[in-house]
Amino acid sequence: MNTKFLDIFPIKVMNKELGMDIPQLEKQCLDYMRNNIGRIVTNRGGYQTNELPKEEFPELIEKVEQTCSEYMKEIFKADVNIKVSNYWMNVNNYRDYNLKHNHPETLLTVVYYIKTPVDSGDLVLANNPMVHWWGHPYTRESWWSLGWYNSPELFFQPREDTILIFPGWVDHHVEPNLNSDEHRISIAFNTYAPTPQ
Repeated sequence: MNTKFLDIFPIKVMNKELGMDIPQLEKQCLDYMRNNIGRIVTNRGGYQTNELPKEEFPELIEKVEQTCSEYMKEIFKADVNIKVSNYWMNVNNYRDYNLKHNHPETLLTVVYYIKTPVDSGDLVLANNPMVHWWGHPYTRESWWSLGWYNSPELFFQPREDTILIFPGWVDHHVEPNLNSDEHRISIAFNTYAPTPQ
């Protein structure tokens, strides 16, 4: 007899280094933070900008759009030029974190890491809530072998100059920065696919 296992509805996360000038970006972010009032959305503590003007980081936006277009070509076999709709900066100091959330009406969610000292907080992607129900009838011991199919969460340790891309509907949160000496800096992006002309 022939047996097959099929992966249905997989979620792809893209991880890539961009080759940006990290010291310059860090300086630019800190200068912006000193001169602009922040907001509170999902951040608990720390600093989050309002939506940044496109002219603030034009080279970074261009690289994000190119990389998102690569994602679409690889995953969906679609030749489309993805555009950034809006973006903002996060600076998490000691014990600052971000609550679980997603990005409604966003094709792809993007996070770019500028400064990521040791113990500054992982990005945590949540599995479909039904995975908890799926494991419910079993004993606790069955959860000792967690993997891609039954883990409620997956952890991504951020690395400087690295971009992470995933679908906008995926719930995610940021763990607290437990580094008491250094802050963590990231920039988040929402994206869309322009309507074909």
